[in-house]
Amino acid sequence: MKYLEKTVENFTAELASSAPTPGGGGAAALVGALGIALGNMVGELTVGKPKYAEYEGELRTLMAEASRIEKELLHLVDEDAEGFKPLAEYPRTILREHGSWRRQQRTHAWHRWP
Repeated sequence: MKYLEKTVENFTAELASSAPTPGGGGAAALVGALGIALGNMVGELTVGKPKYAEYEGELRTLMAEASRIEKELLHLVDEDAEGFKPLAEYPRTILREHGSWRRQQRTHAWHRWP
């Protein structure tokens, strides 16, 4: 799933739903990327101002590293959902293979009797 291609409104609606993805990991990655974008915005507003000229080289280096991390975090939004998919399917797999969870637990408990 490409969550980054969705609108913010659609992403948050899916996040608030009972769907297994997107989840907390993807939301955290997105929030981290947004925070970095805000930091870079401040950097862009600072670069080129004579008052901060002595820091411009360091600032540009920091902004480049921040942009790299931002891209990585954005990639993790979708990667988190892909990584969670097998876990989300696991309970359904158990139900298909072993019947209901309650029946499986009764069977398991029966086998534990001395």
